[in-house]
Amino acid sequence: MRIYFNGALIESGSNTIDQLVMEKGYGRDGLMVEKNFKIVKKADWHDTNLKEGDRIEFVSFVGGG
Repeated sequence: MRIYFNGALIESGSNTIDQLVMEKGYGRDGLMVEKNFKIVKKADWHDTNLKEGDRIEFVSFVGGG
């Protein structure tokens, strides 16, 4: 299926946000996911289905100084 991932149209075989996180090689810690402009709680990632045309944004939090 084709979805928008961080602004780019991609082809993905993932059915849920949790699967997309793994597909893209991200860790769960320090990651926030937005689906169609709404934040998805980490506890809901495995139950949140993706569909054609969804807009998914990953935001990683990094520390530093």
